[in-house]
Amino acid sequence: MEQIIFITKWALSEGILKATAKIERDNVATVKRGGIDNYFRKGEYFLTEKEAIADFEQRKAKKLESLKKQIAKMEKRTAKIKDL
Repeated sequence: MEQIIFITKWALSEGILKATAKIERDNVATVKRGGIDNYFRKGEYFLTEKEAIADFEQRKAKKLESLKKQIAKMEKRTAKIKDL
């Protein structure tokens, strides 16, 4: 049976993708993209817009936290010359 799903696997780079998919018994969704079958596990896609948006917000918060840590590390770095 085919149904509409909302794919969040690449939400931070491509946005939330709306697609028609065939969902198998093991909750793997198959989507044709560019003539090629793409497979998504539960958690990489959602059945409602509301769930997809919530997942996007969670992914965004996690990425922002990671970037803040990277920025903090970079700001602490100083130029040092070392002998080989």
